Amino acid sequence: MGKTMDSLGYVVLGAIIGIYLFWRLAKARRRHISRRRAMLARRGEDRARHFLERAGYNIVGLQEKVPIKITIDGETHASYVKADAIVTRGGYRYVAEVKTGKAALPQPLLRRQLLEYFLAFKAGGMLLVNGDTGKISRVEIDTPFANQSKWYLIAVGFVAGFIMGIWVATRWK
Repeated sequence: MGKTMDSLGYVVLGAIIGIYLFWRLAKARRRHISRRRAMLARRGEDRARHFLERAGYNIVGLQEKVPIKITIDGETHASYVKADAIVTRGGYRYVAEVKTGKAALPQPLLRRQLLEYFLAFKAGGMLLVNGDTGKISRVEIDTPFANQSKWYLIAVGFVAGFIMGIWVATRWK
């Protein structure tokens, strides 16, 4: 019975070593993929800056952050929204997002990211730059509140003020 236990001990030891080596290799692979993805993104952003400048855009800022606060049940959480670049051209300010590879194709995560930029940066427009091909696409988001001009709000304020003025005037007689 002693020999069987010894053999079983070696099997268990081999399994433990195998699991440990598999874990280390998987971790190294994830780290390699992450570093490669970051390197490709940096390269794409460098090319995109060149593409934007060649298209007549002026780079105002890179990796710009806008602080935001989110309050949940009375507890405020500070965070930020970060864009790849802020550019200007023709008197307009744009938020530019750079994507490479498969990420350059429209997808739900990209849509959410562009919507964040739309709300946080309040820029005159947004650009989606393909860091691989150099294609610069102008992105427009149409929401019920996006197209309300400031004149509409001024008119509503004027009418409300006018009505309140009449009400106050009739009360003071």
